[in-house]
Amino acid sequence: MWPLCHYFTQFVTHDLENWQIYKKVNQKFAEKVAAIAKEDDIVWVHDYHLMLLPKMLRQKLKNIRIGYFHHIPFPSYEIFRLLPSRKQILEGLLGADLIGFHTYDYLRHFLSSVQRLLGYNSNLGKIELNERLVKVDSFPMGIDFVKFSQAAENSEVQNKIKTLKNKLEGHQVVLSIDRMDYTKGILQRLQAYSNFLRKYPQYTGKLKFIVVTVPSREEVEQYHQLKNSIERLVSEINGEFGILGWMPIWYLHKAFDFKDLVALYNVSDIYVVTPLRDGMNLMAKEYLAARNDKKGLLILSEMAGAANELGETIIVNPNNIEELVEAIREAVSAPDEEKIRRNEIMRERLARYDVQRWAEDFVQKLLKMKELQKMRHANILNKARIEKI
Repeated sequence: MWPLCHYFTQFVTHDLENWQIYKKVNQKFAEKVAAIAKEDDIVWVHDYHLMLLPKMLRQKLKNIRIGYFHHIPFPSYEIFRLLPSRKQILEGLLGADLIGFHTYDYLRHFLSSVQRLLGYNSNLGKIELNERLVKVDSFPMGIDFVKFSQAAENSEVQNKIKTLKNKLEGHQVVLSIDRMDYTKGILQRLQAYSNFLRKYPQYTGKLKFIVVTVPSREEVEQYHQLKNSIERLVSEINGEFGILGWMPIWYLHKAFDFKDLVALYNVSDIYVVTPLRDGMNLMAKEYLAARNDKKGLLILSEMAGAANELGETIIVNPNNIEELVEAIREAVSAPDEEKIRRNEIMRERLARYDVQRWAEDFVQKLLKMKELQKMRHANILNKARIEKI
């Protein structure tokens, strides 16, 4: 599901044994939840690992309130239809009362697949099944804004910031932090930086690109190959553009704790988040929240769900290397006043719709949907009585 939902169909494998395992895992969750859940409980199912679970729970607990949230992109019908188990997946999800996605685009793709594969039409995001209504809506996930904003003022974080700034003195800092994944566009980002240094040699010795890749799934061949390709390209860039006393890239293949992460956010002048596909990308939001000085500039992929909310930042097509080059050029020359103007708008928006508000909105809509279903069921019964009379 991961490569399919991110449009990397070349990495999709259709293995019957894995599909059987997927069903068994979902069934185990269903059995465990059903053993402790009551009919008036709320069950909130999260993400693509458990797409069969809503229907399995519905079969065991007919009246329970079930919500499902999909944290990654939902692909277009033309991509989703490649999946052999496509109908079972959709039927599994339709066991929920409320299905949530980060963006309207993902919602639209889901409704299209439901209509074309199962034959169910929708009206204002409501799918009418034989006995139930299912609501489909978008809920752009927020972050704990206060946590990141306050962390930037922590004394230990401030000391880390001071230490890093001393080491990076005299440089504008470009930051890239991603889990090691082929969806994140890391190679394209590095190629753009290489082209930038070649096109604008006046920045030699003046920029420092900190590239952090967090280890992930390295036992999977595609991830292992990606790591090798990234490290080879980093070496080539440092070898071509480095001079005595300056290397263009600091490369770190490791995870950082929360305080180190906030410190990195605060020493960087530019944060480059350019995934080829991403459900939301909360790190883009974290960066803005952590920058209380409002002087960090974000370069963001239009393929990330967060781009729908952060339109004031520099939005790019991650596949367009030249566009990325010019985005870096725009960012390094942007005055502080412009950065502050952009960031004030986005920070206010992120503070208003944080992760708690996101969760509350979802649950309230789930409860409302359940009440609507009760009203609909009562109307059907009344109509049946009248017709009988």
